[in-house]
Amino acid sequence: MEGQSTVLNRLITTVDNCIKDAVAAHLSETAALLRMAKIDLIIRANGINEEDMDVFMFMVESGLRLAEYINPPELLGQHKAAGAAS
Repeated sequence: MEGQSTVLNRLITTVDNCIKDAVAAHLSETAALLRMAKIDLIIRANGINEEDMDVFMFMVESGLRLAEYINPPELLGQHKAAGAAS
């Protein structure tokens, strides 16, 4: 019996091939819908939960970069100043 990860990865590959076929057939709306399905499968395959997605969407909507979220510039400045003092 296949594990869920294996099944999801196989589905991602299949949907990716369908996207290529839809693009080649000039079915842009269909390709867009298939891309959304692929995103859903990738999210499930990586165990991303709703809270993770909410944080990510907030960052995108706010124009924040991940590096700034993890290491805010004001903290980086303090770190550099502490390193220069030693």
